[in-house]
Amino acid sequence: MEKNSNIDVLLAMQSALFSEITSELRAVDVNVDNENRIFYADFYYTDEASEKMLDLWDCIICEASAHFTYHVEQSINRLDYPQSIPLKGRYAYMRKESIFNPANIEPIFDKKIIDIMKKMPLKTLELLPFEFLTQLNLSQNAYLRLITQEALLGQVEPNLREISLEWMNDFLFVHFYYDENITISNEESVENVMNHIKSYMHPKAYLEKRVIPISQK
Repeated sequence: MEKNSNIDVLLAMQSALFSEITSELRAVDVNVDNENRIFYADFYYTDEASEKMLDLWDCIICEASAHFTYHVEQSINRLDYPQSIPLKGRYAYMRKESIFNPANIEPIFDKKIIDIMKKMPLKTLELLPFEFLTQLNLSQNAYLRLITQEALLGQVEPNLREISLEWMNDFLFVHFYYDENITISNEESVENVMNHIKSYMHPKAYLEKRVIPISQK
């Protein structure tokens, strides 16, 4: 694995996007070219976006790219729904849209790695930095963040304010915070996210969702 991999880029963009997602933002596509030392970031939004919002997205790209000593090639594009969103690398973010097809998303980890990870209980990941995590330069925290990031692709609705993870031993709690009355569509998204995370986990791992109105946080 290259020092600067797509995993590194996804984690960097995930951190930069924290608390900065808005309803206009449709998707964020990131990629890295190690041979030519280029960091790519493409933002796609719909409808009108203020100068303040465009500047914010530009700052997010700067923050994410600061983790790398690479040339940055970036674009912030208006692409109104329901136009399809091109994919050059990997989506770091994709909001919920009826045209989204999860089958078009390539898993961040290949089948060999997934099969091994599914055999490892959470408590083992926490206590033993076993060979695969070491080779991937991944901590347990990073692994859970990445599979959750992937699970959220195409599932984020405007009233989803926050998602957080809490784990101990073989228990993983996923907290979803919504700022309005929780809708049927919200509940469907939560189930999709949980099923996706579960597909990466040890069969005996205990996963529990907690869907919480923001007023109760």
